[in-house]
Amino acid sequence: MIEAIQLTKKYKKTTAVKGISFKVKEGETLGLIGTSGCGKTTTLKMLNRLIQPTSGQILINGKDVTTTKPEILRQGIGYVIQNTGLFPHYTVAENIAIVPRLLKWDEKKITKRTEELLDLMGLPQKFAPRYPSELSGGQKQRVGIARALAANPPIVLLDEPFGALDRITRGQIQQEFKQLESLLHKTMVLVTHDIFEAVELCDRLVVMNKGKIEQIGTPKELIFNPVNDFVRDFFKVNLFQLELKVMLLKDLIPKIKPIDVNGSNIKTYIEDSNLLDILEDVEESSLKKSLIKITNQQGDSLVTTNCEALLTAFYQTK
Repeated sequence: MIEAIQLTKKYKKTTAVKGISFKVKEGETLGLIGTSGCGKTTTLKMLNRLIQPTSGQILINGKDVTTTKPEILRQGIGYVIQNTGLFPHYTVAENIAIVPRLLKWDEKKITKRTEELLDLMGLPQKFAPRYPSELSGGQKQRVGIARALAANPPIVLLDEPFGALDRITRGQIQQEFKQLESLLHKTMVLVTHDIFEAVELCDRLVVMNKGKIEQIGTPKELIFNPVNDFVRDFFKVNLFQLELKVMLLKDLIPKIKPIDVNGSNIKTYIEDSNLLDILEDVEESSLKKSLIKITNQQGDSLVTTNCEALLTAFYQTK
């Protein structure tokens, strides 16, 4: 869907991006992560020509982006930024409708699409005539995502989309974001400084350092198999929590010791749940001695165990 080939961006005295190459598959979410100033936002902005590369090539669906006018290119690419970039003199409905109006959609179709997106974002219809100044940070961010999705673009670029939100609001929106039907089959590139956000939302990650790519892989590959000291050190501060985050119950099942059910409290989780969320959930519920039943997507029981056995299986698998 997206291919970057030897992308380089030079400014007068610095080279922000140094000959990087990567691909994004259709329907995949790719995360760009790294230290501050590593070139990840510059890379993102080159994908929709907000910044012109000094050299290199960007292909979308095999077509060089320079063969399309920038304004036409961007109509097919949703763009979400940290502080939403909402026009303050436009209402919520007008902000969401910007691209559909550029595309000359029928007004009835625009109204219907706006209503659909407000519902998707968990915002009441009464928000449509309000202005950005009347919204909270979380509400503005939801409107920003709705605007990016308004014309149903196949590609969405996200630049620190949740960075300005408080921790609780950010967590809520991240969970909603993951479950949005409108995003399930889109190709997305996400820039974030939040490692847990990257692991939570992305299929693969690109670790950047001083304008270069250090490693590309799934979160699990990067955390358990770093290729060099930079990547190892990048994840080191939160390593144990990240290891728990990328380990799914289905990864542990071969090592889990089953426990007989004796009428104790039982909590049920599907096999695609990650270990960190489960341990935190059990801790918050004050049910450390509860039994944990793991099921498949259809609800069939796979194994019943407890926290201690899960952690034992984790260390054995690791």
